Amino acid sequence: MSADLNSLKEALEQCDLDKFLSLINKEQEEPIDINSTLGDVELTPFEYCLNLGNVSIAEKILDLEGFDLNYKGHNPLRCSIIYGYTALAQKLIEKGCNPNCREENKKSLLYLCLERGYFELAQLLVSKGAEINSRDENGFTALIYAAYTGKSAIVDFLLKNKALVDICNNEGWNAVVGAFANGNTEIVEKLLASGAHFQESYAQAALLNSYLNGNIKVAKSLLENGVSPNFTDKKSECLLIVALEKGDYDFARLLVEKGADPNSRTSKNRVTALSFLAANGQDELIKFFKEKGADLNLASKYGNTPFLRAVRENQLQTVKVLAELGANINATDCDGEGAAIIASKNEYYSMAEELVSLGVDVELIDKDGKKAVSYAKYDSSMKSILLRNR
Repeated sequence: MSADLNSLKEALEQCDLDKFLSLINKEQEEPIDINSTLGDVELTPFEYCLNLGNVSIAEKILDLEGFDLNYKGHNPLRCSIIYGYTALAQKLIEKGCNPNCREENKKSLLYLCLERGYFELAQLLVSKGAEINSRDENGFTALIYAAYTGKSAIVDFLLKNKALVDICNNEGWNAVVGAFANGNTEIVEKLLASGAHFQESYAQAALLNSYLNGNIKVAKSLLENGVSPNFTDKKSECLLIVALEKGDYDFARLLVEKGADPNSRTSKNRVTALSFLAANGQDELIKFFKEKGADLNLASKYGNTPFLRAVRENQLQTVKVLAELGANINATDCDGEGAAIIASKNEYYSMAEELVSLGVDVELIDKDGKKAVSYAKYDSSMKSILLRNR
């Protein structure tokens, strides 16, 4: 930091107004810019005064020639609100500060006032043109944020000032859905009374997008509050399949607990939810899905059942579980391949032994007219296993 800026900083720390004014005097050969940042603290003189609690000099600064009322990155009004100097903030508003000035990824000046309970100051901002329906980078308006976080007094203020009730955020849900998601029933009632629409499609959009964006708390809350999980996204995939494709088994269980169809399939190849579980050895979930009505023998577009999928992925324990639950162990896919053929072709010796012990038919013939043993022509170990019970 230059010697002049250091002197300016010292003058502020010592509350020496005369010294401060002399350093920024325009008649000097090299006057200091009143909006300069003070090196090591990275604050403008105005900000530094508020940081020190030196409001009297701060008030002098905002009346000085050249003082930028809307200085980007160091907005005086934002700073005054944050430090709680409401009288100073009011003066800045009256002097013409932009009521809609907003720093990147930060809350609006209006919402800063509201969340701190500065309702008179917020009303002044509105009277000076503050945009009550402005959206942040996530599409949240002040009303959506207040409803979602349960700030009833802020909701009242915004509704009184004609905030739009059906604006949706980037995830596709509005204020009433946000309030509903967090169980803010009083706010839900206020919003509905003000004309807000609570549509199942809004709530389902909130459920899907909250989950996809990692906002699991909201997604779970919506499920707990009765939003149906049985809907599809733009790719015609249901939420249960989306969760299973991500390997999110805890959420998949919750979805089925809350009514998701355990026989859900992928839109393209009709792969079943159980097949995802079978392929990944999720034995306890398989049992749970079965209890909730999952069909053990439901096949995909190409004829793969959960049992065949478990064999293909060499999930030995899962094969046992599915057999115990009653799965058809002699199912074949569209190519006529049964479990024994799959094990033989892939050289799954332990799997082949288990299949034989379960009583799988090793004589089944595929579309090429071959049996399991045909694929073990040069594999004496596999051939021995497959022919053990003959």
